[in-house]
Amino acid sequence: MIETEDVRTFTPDDPDDPGEPPFELFERLKKDIREAALTLTVEEARYLVDAYYQRQEARKRGENQCRAQDREPNRVLTWLADNDRRVETAIKGILGAHAERFPVGRWALAQYGIGPIISAGLLAHINIEKAPHVGHLWSFAGLAAGQDKKWTKGTKRPWNARLKVIMWKCGQSWLKFSGRPQCYYGHLYLERKTLLWEQNLAGKFQDAAGEKLERFKIGETTDARKWYTGCVTADAAHAWLEGGRESENGRTKIAFRAPGSGTIMLPPAHIDARARRWVVKLFLSHWHEVAFFVHFKKLPADPYVLSILGHADRIEYPGVDEVEGLGEAIVAAGRILM
Repeated sequence: MIETEDVRTFTPDDPDDPGEPPFELFERLKKDIREAALTLTVEEARYLVDAYYQRQEARKRGENQCRAQDREPNRVLTWLADNDRRVETAIKGILGAHAERFPVGRWALAQYGIGPIISAGLLAHINIEKAPHVGHLWSFAGLAAGQDKKWTKGTKRPWNARLKVIMWKCGQSWLKFSGRPQCYYGHLYLERKTLLWEQNLAGKFQDAAGEKLERFKIGETTDARKWYTGCVTADAAHAWLEGGRESENGRTKIAFRAPGSGTIMLPPAHIDARARRWVVKLFLSHWHEVAFFVHFKKLPADPYVLSILGHADRIEYPGVDEVEGLGEAIVAAGRILM
């Protein structure tokens, strides 16, 4: 594998002459680049977030191609993958410095599972002046209840597609780190998933299952359809969840029955998606409160589900000490910290 610093003057005619190290100048410029990050505009930060994900996907494709080859991969491919990784790291540092400039950026960075790219992405895509209520953010991120039902394929989406991807990545991060004690939102994801499974086993999502079958083409032979059509008993699903039967690839497949002989339920992937969506919306409501307080010097109104519908108690969040005066304002408003 060729080292990246050996490639600046690499040509087919002179493959072994390393010449001047290609990243020497890049390394010298790192400090200047990070200083320039302190003056990034919203548009520039948004561009860098997109550039990071594009570079990341390009690198992954290159690495997959290298691994798929039976022989030692061409040095150009490994060189390109190394370059992409270096640029990814540089962009991450730049966006981290950018996010650190803002109190809400520092708050987001303090949440386990949220890194520089997501923190900067939220700052780049959200204008708090246009979101007086968290519901505006949920809608803008494509997370509002029933929002997808109102959108007709082929027409302009009523949400920000890039922000929606960022929020999806948040959910994936908390799924990945949910087993770590310091991952607050990961623990909430697991708690929500447990609650959803209890409701699922009790048959409380039969209407949702029917709606899914009505609105989407679910393959006749797929496992998902068998869950939606009641081919699984609640007892069998419970035993599967308990992990009583393990195989090399994890839980073994459930023995499906005839449609309607079991309980109509949502499949595991659907339950997991609901749990991740719930915790992402919760995080976004916390982010909104912090950003709103920083900008307007006051707390926003409670979400509709709390102030009007009287749903479950407010769920607090860590990191309020990252924002001067926020903790005191929460206590003064009667939104007692845990």
